[in-house]
Amino acid sequence: MTTWLRLTDVVLLGVLAFAAGCGDQTMLVRQSSTNGNKPRNTELARQLNHEAAGQMRDKQWAKAQSLLEQSLKADPAFGPAMCNLGIVQQQQGKVIEASQCYQRAAERLPDQATPRNNLALLYEKAGKYDDAVSLYDKAHSLDPANAEIRANLARARCRRGDRDESLKQLLTEIATQDPRPQWTQWAHDQQRRLFP
Repeated sequence: MTTWLRLTDVVLLGVLAFAAGCGDQTMLVRQSSTNGNKPRNTELARQLNHEAAGQMRDKQWAKAQSLLEQSLKADPAFGPAMCNLGIVQQQQGKVIEASQCYQRAAERLPDQATPRNNLALLYEKAGKYDDAVSLYDKAHSLDPANAEIRANLARARCRRGDRDESLKQLLTEIATQDPRPQWTQWAHDQQRRLFP
């Protein structure tokens, strides 16, 4: 069974371990059902997740957590709430719990890049560059136009010590296409340093 969710239910992520809540776009994305025969109230879960996103924007982590837990009681298979709960856990310094939430969200949202990107940020911060690169690479393949994911992948590959043609191309894309000046400058600097 497939359930359709508004993009407002899919979490957006900021750069390096600071994640933001959901946007207000209305595009639809697909979520697989993994809940079996248990009754699900996906609409209530969506509403509670949306309220939690507002609390997250206001940095009201305890209120957001309560709303997200209610959302997951309404629909335990609701991936966007699980991903947002990961962000709340991360902001509260609960890295293991956050990583578990992101892993479950990735399972529930197999076509979405965000949970993988969020989890990769945790791996990168912990210095587990191979794991981070693998997850960023998967996220990038799911959302190749996402500038943040592309930059995260390049940064992790640089930190890992990669020096190949695909990294060179990735840095060129960032240097020429990224809308954020700090990232274009970073990519130019990395190109000069790694590929003189």
